[in-house]
Amino acid sequence: RTYLMFLGPFNQGGDFYDSGIEGIHRFLVRVFTLITGRKFSKKESTDIYLAKLVTEITEEIENLRFNTAIARLMMYYNFLLKKDKRVGITRQEILTYIKLLAPFAPFLAEELWEFMGEKFSVHNQSWPIFEKEEIKKHWGVTIIVQINGIKRDILGGNLGMTKEEVEQKAKELENVRRHLDGKKVKKIIYVEGKVINFVVN
Repeated sequence: RTYLMFLGPFNQGGDFYDSGIEGIHRFLVRVFTLITGRKFSKKESTDIYLAKLVTEITEEIENLRFNTAIARLMMYYNFLLKKDKRVGITRQEILTYIKLLAPFAPFLAEELWEFMGEKFSVHNQSWPIFEKEEIKKHWGVTIIVQINGIKRDILGGNLGMTKEEVEQKAKELENVRRHLDGKKVKKIIYVEGKVINFVVN
C-alpha cells in the first residue's frame, strides 16, 4: 500500500517495479525500530517542525499528493534521528507521527499505536491540527533582497513578518541602503518568505 501511494501523483500513476518495494520496506522497518527501540519523554512538545509537518501532510492528502506526503514523513524521520541524539524525542511527537503514518501504512501504525500503550485504534483518533498562522509566526525563512532584480543581500526572518516589516528590515541592510541611496523606489514586489525586490529609477 505504501509503495503504491509513493509511486507518483495519484491521478498520474507510475511505473511499478517489484524491486522498488524494498526501499519503502526499509523505511518502515527503520520507523518501527526507532519507535520500539527507546523510551520517550512524556513532556509536551511545541516543536514548530512537527507543526509544519502536520500542516503540509494535511494539504498533501487533501490534494491527493500521497507520494510527497510520504516523502515528508521520510524527511521527518531523519530529523527525529538527529534530534534523538541531541535532546531526545517526546512521546507526543511519536504519537503524532504515527497518526500521520496511519493513512499510508495502516497496519504498521496500528501496531506502533498499541506498542505506545494507546487505546485501540489509531484510526479512531482525531487528526492533529495546528494553526497555520501560529506556524507562520515562528517558521524561519531566508528572504532574498533585490534591487531592480539584482540580488544585493539576504534577510533572515519568519513567515509571520508583514510586507511592511520585511521592507523596513531590508532597507536597514548596509548593502541595500547603499544601493538605494539617492534613488526613488517606484515599486516594491514581495513574494512571501522568498524575495523582496525594490524597483528604482
